[in-house]
Amino acid sequence: MSKPLVSIISINYKQAQVTWEMLASLQHVTYPNYEVIIVDNASATDELLPIVEQFPGVQLIRSTENLGFAGGNNLGIAEAKGKYVLFLNNDTEVKPGFLEPLVELFESNPTAGVASPKLLFHGTDNLIQYAGCSGINPWTGRSVTQGLMEKDEGQHDTSTITQLAHGAAMM
Repeated sequence: MSKPLVSIISINYKQAQVTWEMLASLQHVTYPNYEVIIVDNASATDELLPIVEQFPGVQLIRSTENLGFAGGNNLGIAEAKGKYVLFLNNDTEVKPGFLEPLVELFESNPTAGVASPKLLFHGTDNLIQYAGCSGINPWTGRSVTQGLMEKDEGQHDTSTITQLAHGAAMM
């Protein structure tokens, strides 16, 4: 049985090296059926050469103007061919097996609307940035994030219902 295509969309704006590092991590993904779309929001042409040269399989869409996060993602969506779309911040590095649980969630639960994987802060000793969210604190207006600043020891490795997805990585 073939695996459904996942379209991974990421936005670049004057951060070619950061985007390059994300793309390097995506080369190790174990999920067998995905495409990568980078939408560039009007960066200098020569800045993107390392991306084009090193990652020829990546679809690069160049906008003549900075459309911001939403506008850039909409350009990517227009070109995406996947059954599922994963929005991934360009400053995110992924682990090889991160896509399989996300796809499995949607394939086994057609009522699922959006999902985010557990996120760790880069450059820390496995400190959790996001492992779900129980909503917005009415007094502070900030999200109440599960696992925030906890050392990751597998305590949030089970999928759970969450009130908010994390924009850094959401399918």
